Amino acid sequence: MELTIRPRLQVITFGDSITQFAYEHDGGFGFLLQKYFLYKADIINRGMSGYTTDLALKLVPYIFDPSNEQTLAVIMFGANDAAEAPSTQHVPLERYKDNIKKIVKVIRDNRPNADLILMTPTPMIKSLWDKEAFSRFKSPGYRSGELARRYASEVVTVSEELGIPCVNFWKDSNVWSGEDMFIDGLHLSNKGYSVLFESLKNVIENQLPHLSFEKLPAPFPHYIDVFTNYSLDN
Repeated sequence: MELTIRPRLQVITFGDSITQFAYEHDGGFGFLLQKYFLYKADIINRGMSGYTTDLALKLVPYIFDPSNEQTLAVIMFGANDAAEAPSTQHVPLERYKDNIKKIVKVIRDNRPNADLILMTPTPMIKSLWDKEAFSRFKSPGYRSGELARRYASEVVTVSEELGIPCVNFWKDSNVWSGEDMFIDGLHLSNKGYSVLFESLKNVIENQLPHLSFEKLPAPFPHYIDVFTNYSLDN
């Protein structure tokens, strides 16, 4: 009798440096996602530093190639789109909103069984990021909390229009007011990633409960079931 193996959930996190850096140390939300899902899901990092939704549109058909696999797509762009003009990363607000819709459409077309979660850009601390940008790039930071809020509002609007769960980090922006939430005013510290992950987990468990660890079926039989019901002979 052969083992019964179920396909594992694919959790694909698609975003900019906030997503990329989430996998670089054991306090990032990529690590925390893996710890949460354990053996029940494959966690895939598709975060690209510096990317905007303009650039993401060129990649999304390849990252979410046609498949019937069970997928959870976690989409988080906006930290770069919300850069002030004349930054080359600036994406106008209306085009940003339209880009998010296009990204969602490609994912839904290519992966009809996919669940999606949109995450807003997080708040940021302008004074810290301005200092970091001048130190690293000898240029202005081109970022502000007010701009980030406006772009976040568009993500919330898209989520409502398309019926997609949303993690809105601006519901209680005071949580993000401490400098210890960031490493440089824009990118998150372990503490910031912990808050991000808890917010994401809350959306999964309350709005997509079939994908919670408790409800998600194990891909492999329990070891006692293997010993009891399957032959171990080659």
